[in-house]
Parts: sequence; C-alpha cells; structure tokens
Amino acid sequence: MIRYPYGDIPINDAGFPDKEFSPTKTKKRIAYVGDSVCYGVGAGYGYRISELLANTLPEFEHLNMAVGLNTGMSHENITKVV
Repeated sequence: MIRYPYGDIPINDAGFPDKEFSPTKTKKRIAYVGDSVCYGVGAGYGYRISELLANTLPEFEHLNMAVGLNTGMSHENITKVV
C-alpha cells in the first residue's frame, strides 16, 4: 500500500496498482493500461476509472495495470496475471 495525500493505492504481488488479481478467471476481464491518470494520481483507490467502471459493469473483472511512480510493467509481472 502506498499512501498519498489524495488517497491510498494498493500494490499487488504482480506489482500493479490494484488489489490482488484472482488466479481463477470466473468472469471476462477488462484490463486498464495507462499512465498516472489510470494509476490514480489525484484520485486514489476506489475513485479511479477502473473502480468506477467496476461498479457500472459488475459482470466483468476489472484489472488496473497502470504504470505509476512506483510500479512498472515488465514481462515478469504481466505473466503473473495471464
């Protein structure tokens, strides 16, 4: 968990700014890939586009795979999710 003045951002075991991803796929998945806006700079967990759309589209699993200040996308952490 990283704490910012605007809110906390969890970092999961795969290195992405989200709660832990379920290894078992029970729903179709939507992955959000982006920069600091998708990461949640200025909004914090619960108020990012991925959480807002998760409330609107509960039939999908929503994965935030954004690249932020303390995270990065690599082959190693992407293969933990696929």
